[in-house]
Amino acid sequence: MIPEGRTATHHCAILNGTLFNNGTTETSETVYVPLILYPVLLIVCTVGNIINVLVLSRFTKIRIKEVLLIGLAVSDTFIMWLALPRYIDHHGGVFGLHDKPDYPLFLLNGFGFFTWMHYTFYYVSDWVLLIFSLERLMAFRYPHHHRRIRSRLNWTALLLVAVTVLSSLLCLEHLVWYYHWLPNREQDSYEAPLWLTNWDAMQTRADIVFPVLTAACLLVINTSLLVYLKRRLLFSASFRRSTLSPKPSTALPPDGPAPTARHWLRNRPIAEEASQIGPNINMDVLLLGCVALYFLTQFPAVIFNVFEYLSGPPHCQLSDGGRSVLRWLQPIVQTLSLVNYSANFLVYAGLNRKYRQLSLELLCGRGKGYHSELNRWNSNPTTPDQAEMPLLRLSLMQRLSGSFFDSARSGGVGGTERRGTLSTMLSNDSAQSHHFMGTANNRQARSLV
Repeated sequence: MIPEGRTATHHCAILNGTLFNNGTTETSETVYVPLILYPVLLIVCTVGNIINVLVLSRFTKIRIKEVLLIGLAVSDTFIMWLALPRYIDHHGGVFGLHDKPDYPLFLLNGFGFFTWMHYTFYYVSDWVLLIFSLERLMAFRYPHHHRRIRSRLNWTALLLVAVTVLSSLLCLEHLVWYYHWLPNREQDSYEAPLWLTNWDAMQTRADIVFPVLTAACLLVINTSLLVYLKRRLLFSASFRRSTLSPKPSTALPPDGPAPTARHWLRNRPIAEEASQIGPNINMDVLLLGCVALYFLTQFPAVIFNVFEYLSGPPHCQLSDGGRSVLRWLQPIVQTLSLVNYSANFLVYAGLNRKYRQLSLELLCGRGKGYHSELNRWNSNPTTPDQAEMPLLRLSLMQRLSGSFFDSARSGGVGGTERRGTLSTMLSNDSAQSHHFMGTANNRQARSLV
């Protein structure tokens, strides 16, 4: 997020071509950076986020992570389109819009609302990315609790609404300040009342501190996630080596019962569950891509905000040359900041092969019948047909392998008894699986983390 630094002298200087140079009429060659790149970013954002919403809503099972990514796509789209009035204000003269008699009135009356909503969705996007990071960390560190809430779509929707309302309240000063200044704009010098001046100072500090806190929280959460994933990968590699070694296995006692598939599924990492049941979109890769994009595009904005705040009154810590450098850099930093809200689709498609495949099918109109059946299959995930099918198949395979190894270790009468027990289990599982497979028409349910 890169809010404009604001003081009482240049807070109202947002019209007549003064948006991107922070209240001063000086211009530089960098002003053409947003002039050229913003329309491109707006098109990429609109098309990409429409594809994101369609892919996540039609081709995947809707759970918390999908709702959060859809909310992120919608919020990013609002950010880019709400930046359009600012773009028109600064560059409208290039297109001859400043010559139209009704143009200044429209922009003058609505600019405060557009600015307020623009800042609001800046906050919403940052909050959603934080919540998504926490959800992914919880999926690995606390899988049992995560399974209880991952399908609570109503809670997730209410959370997004609450985040939007809270963000609008945090940014309310932008709306109040503008429409308090608007009736007094004809005065030679506008002086805001003391309460509004104090509120403006608090809002300026909040706009600087919030992205710093967001970046720090994202760094801590995602570093913890990466460390945990690395430990799990090392443990899995060690476990596979010990399991595939020629030493006799001691995982099960000779006469002990084989664990059921339900017990096995409930006590293994969720990431393993996702890899066992069908190829799906790897949401963890998408999260890390979003966070990497955030740091690459927002870190310069965070540094710029701090220096801009120090350059204004009452601090005035920078010389005239330093302020000139800030004015030269501002269009570049602001445009780079907007890349974070327009390039998510490119990140998703570049990092995940499954996402590219589904996006291509959506654009080309292929696989309509298959995906309509998939949507019908995922529409009621609590029915026995869908919930029990993977468990029955895994139960049959695990009991078969467990009984085989136990009979090989036991031998003699014990082995004969286990072979008899194996035949009974095969017949029971075959009857149950035949019932569910016939009902489901031999389709495999996809289970996403």
